[in-house]
Amino acid sequence: MKTFGIGGSSNGKLVIIDEIKVGDFIVKNVVAKVSLDTNYSFMGIGFFYKFSDVSWSMKDENISFYK
Repeated sequence: MKTFGIGGSSNGKLVIIDEIKVGDFIVKNVVAKVSLDTNYSFMGIGFFYKFSDVSWSMKDENISFYK
């Protein structure tokens, strides 16, 4: 799979993560892209839709998920 962004393009593979624990929440069947040419991976907006709300602060380097 090839993706494109501000930093250019990246080659990777899609994987399904059976289960991720975020605090007290367990999120199942998360689709993520694992890069083959960088040290970055990506979980798309579909991951955030598994929560009722998400708050992200670039200034505080913090992301909060709400059930």
